Amino acid sequence: MNAPQEFQCSSDDVQHAIILSGNGAYAAYEIGIMKALIHGMCASTHHRPIRPEIYTGTSVGALNAAMIVSGADESDVAAIENLERLWFTHVAESMRGVNGIFRFRTNPFDYFRPAFYLPNPLTPLLDLGRDTIYFSQEFIKRTAVFLTSLQTFPSLEDIVELFDISLLTDFSPLKQLVREVIDPEKIRRSRKKLRITAANWKEGAPKVFTNTDLGGKEGYQAFVAALMIPGINTPELVDMEQFVDGAVLTSRPLKPAIDARDRNPNRRLVLHIVYLDPEHAQTPLPEIRSTFAMIYRLYVLAFSRSVNADIERARDINKSLQTLALLREDDPEPLASSAMGQRGSESLKLWQRLNKDTADSVQLEIHRYRSPEHLGGIRALFQVDQTRVQDLIDRGYKDAQNHDCRQSDCVRLLESEP
Repeated sequence: MNAPQEFQCSSDDVQHAIILSGNGAYAAYEIGIMKALIHGMCASTHHRPIRPEIYTGTSVGALNAAMIVSGADESDVAAIENLERLWFTHVAESMRGVNGIFRFRTNPFDYFRPAFYLPNPLTPLLDLGRDTIYFSQEFIKRTAVFLTSLQTFPSLEDIVELFDISLLTDFSPLKQLVREVIDPEKIRRSRKKLRITAANWKEGAPKVFTNTDLGGKEGYQAFVAALMIPGINTPELVDMEQFVDGAVLTSRPLKPAIDARDRNPNRRLVLHIVYLDPEHAQTPLPEIRSTFAMIYRLYVLAFSRSVNADIERARDINKSLQTLALLREDDPEPLASSAMGQRGSESLKLWQRLNKDTADSVQLEIHRYRSPEHLGGIRALFQVDQTRVQDLIDRGYKDAQNHDCRQSDCVRLLESEP
């Protein structure tokens, strides 16, 4: 058997998939990574431009994936430029300090800023009126449930259940943003495959939405649901069922991209995954304990561990497939012959196990992009001003240019010498 050598990264017979995770304002970092990949400025592709055929996403990464597929009619370069522009015009904070994803209800500090009253001085007053009605309705509803469920004198636990942190955030800007920047019909007809993962909150199981699923009215709801972090946001109804961000509940974050691949055996699949990895970036613990910060850290840790575990699983499958290919070169029949005795029987069992374990599997080349530096704490998660967005895009672009596969522990394919 010949010694294996590293397989070159780029080829005409390669299908590329981009896997995005997002996480609030940090999703702007993904734009920089994709920009470098599509413009051919990334070391992981030997500075050759790629044309991704598959986009998958969770959290704000789902929004990025949807926006780029929705605008990919002309070219990949035009799509990434359009995505970057939309972040500055629709997602980042406007002059009055309001972003396109969320706002804090009745934030008292807003009313002391003159810019908050521009361009229409009545807008803050209308928001205040809506917020007052919202809080009143929630108070009445929760109080009614509280009183009807009491069996004895109320305890501290009963009182605590009256409060919900998600009541403080209003995601109506996000719902409006989705309708303004995403065209479901274009996604349905797109040649690029889009896969968005959300989780059924009742069943506790992830669901992958495809181009067809996202091409109708429910598509808007699925995009919003993918951003609803459990414990922080309220679930979103999709087809009369509650869904939330699927990042925490998915154990196979690479699977949607793998399942969406072209089944042509002559085409290799290369995955490019962008995610936050607290251990990789040596993210410091918060100096002051915060319930919100703890929930978010648990969320990021859970997803990054799922990604890392799935990458190691892919690495093991690659080795099994390579072993299987080498065994096929030697012909399996002699391995099973009676002349080989016990050794032949053991070889046959190995052959059968490898065939079973690798059924419908494919060798993968995986490049992972994780910021080597801490991108900021929980406060920076909500910081979506234009300066911050530009900084994150620039960081992603620079990190992609300097990407080192060995340092990033990417999965590289091996191929026997001719």
